[in-house]
Amino acid sequence: MKFIAVLLMLVFSSSYSFAAILCAPHDIVVLHLEDRYKESSVAIGVASNGHLVEVFASSKGYTWTLLLTDPNGITCMMAAGDNWQTFNFPVEDKKL
Repeated sequence: MKFIAVLLMLVFSSSYSFAAILCAPHDIVVLHLEDRYKESSVAIGVASNGHLVEVFASSKGYTWTLLLTDPNGITCMMAAGDNWQTFNFPVEDKKL
């Protein structure tokens, strides 16, 4: 458990607007976002290269984080910010 705490301190800055791309195992990143920012997954998809793309956001939209996870389970924080807004799209299931 001490290792995880040290890893999180090294991987995540105390400032949410840290500019570097940060990577760690998926479960560790998700726990950090849930514990520190109260964010949960609000959108998910699979990129053409097999990577998982996820958006995490706090329930009121105060903060959000865009994650990219490779097939080996390594997750990188690609972007983060505030004022997340969700739009309702028409229900339509068309495949390109």
